[in-house]
Amino acid sequence: MRVTLIPRGFAARLALGEVVDAIDEARQVTRVLPLPFRQHNESDLATSTDEVTISVVIAVRDGERTIGAAVQSALDQTSPPAEVIVVDDMSTDATTARVLDLASDRIVLVAGEGRGVAAARNSGIRTARGSWIAFLDGDDYWEAEFLECARRRVRLSPDAVACFGAAVPIDDHGRVVGRHTMREVVAFEDLVSGRIVPTTSATLVRRDAVIACDGFFEGFRSRAGVEDLDLWLRIAARGPCIGLTRPLSVYVVHDERDRRRSVEALADLEGDRELVIDRLAAAGSSARLVRRGRAIMRARTARYWLRAQMPAPARAAAASSLRARPTLEGFMTLALASLPRSLREGMVVRRRRRRAAGLRGGT
Repeated sequence: MRVTLIPRGFAARLALGEVVDAIDEARQVTRVLPLPFRQHNESDLATSTDEVTISVVIAVRDGERTIGAAVQSALDQTSPPAEVIVVDDMSTDATTARVLDLASDRIVLVAGEGRGVAAARNSGIRTARGSWIAFLDGDDYWEAEFLECARRRVRLSPDAVACFGAAVPIDDHGRVVGRHTMREVVAFEDLVSGRIVPTTSATLVRRDAVIACDGFFEGFRSRAGVEDLDLWLRIAARGPCIGLTRPLSVYVVHDERDRRRSVEALADLEGDRELVIDRLAAAGSSARLVRRGRAIMRARTARYWLRAQMPAPARAAAASSLRARPTLEGFMTLALASLPRSLREGMVVRRRRRRAAGLRGGT
């Protein structure tokens, strides 16, 4: 077995001018140096516009129970990836040992710096050599044909900058808890309006596009996946996005009810959503899209407040959404937040029952 292991802080000991000299001495190390995005070494697998080479990036922290299955699902693809890059973000358990237990020369193990999932994924992006990067979380997994179908879809759309796949959400016990569908073509408006919310573990991005976007923004405060949406929007502004309609990615929906009820967490989420739209406006997006995006984001935040049984901030967020731009979602959320608690909770219970009945009936 050969596993490329990159020690923590290694890049800090090399100036950029020394990288070329290091190539001749240690080719394996050079390929994983965390260089700045716009200075990435192009002497790699991404040499042909016709060839679709895929690097898998898995960011993980304290994932000893699930990381083995996640990595193995990437290695067992019917159309294998060029490499599986695992960024261990300073785990305190046996995550690294579980990765080292897997006998594959396609594994690249990178020691992260404990700065969170966005920074860990960025380390993986800098490391990647493929023309496309597929993201997989350490507790999710793929069906065996995921990359084969994704590669075929990408080849049919050579101008695409991202491919978002359908997925199967499960709970911590492995039970299916919903559906996550995807369209064949994903418009920028679909993402900014919230009509389509991609799953990171079912997403592939063209490496040159994500590098041009400077990767994931590392400054968000909340832990609600806002950095994902921020990057998808910036990438989608650069070119067409496509979808993979067959659900071949399985992702775990953790029980986050306690965190969502935290006032501090909800306030952070509200601020981060506003920052996403501010960054979109700063990037030169049209005023119409920015207004619509701001309205949708605020309406979603209002729904989070509602789920936390906090109708007052929910009404404030919904009203703010309507001031940005009148939308049906904003009106409905404001109306729901204005109902007496007993009526509101009764509507939620009935909706959950209908959804559960639909899942059991397969409709």
